[in-house]
Amino acid sequence: LQLVPPGRYARLLDLGTGTGATLELLAPLVKQAVGLDLSREMLAIARGRIAAADLAHATLRLGSFYELPFAAGSFDLVVAHMALHFAEDPAGVIAEAARVLAPGGLLLAVDFDRHAREELRANHAHVHLGLSSAEIESWFDASGLDAAAPICLPGATLTVMICSG
Repeated sequence: LQLVPPGRYARLLDLGTGTGATLELLAPLVKQAVGLDLSREMLAIARGRIAAADLAHATLRLGSFYELPFAAGSFDLVVAHMALHFAEDPAGVIAEAARVLAPGGLLLAVDFDRHAREELRANHAHVHLGLSSAEIESWFDASGLDAAAPICLPGATLTVMICSG
């Protein structure tokens, strides 16, 4: 929330919105919010959450984060919260997010740092066992974004990184 001050950004895109928790958290800070997910089941859950939070300016779309159904420069805030470790091609997700990001906008990639918790791959369909900040930074750079130093939030067993650019 410290990276997203109220009123700074007008249009938010939440990639891989899942249950809509990130959309619910950030939508009150923007004028228009869109959550995108490939799972109809997750979108149904998100729809209930958004309705309960009375976020009439938030919409949900079915779609892939590899081929975003939006014009270049459509959003000034794009968030991929706990989505990249599910992606076969996370670099492609970052590139597509950068494409729809308006000049001067902010991309936030929040995900697990590298780890060895194989059960997450087996039980929760994680494609990657976390991602390194160097990988994410290289994807930002390749997409024309200036990556800031990552913020690391260590937990009991996993560390979460917030990468921005």
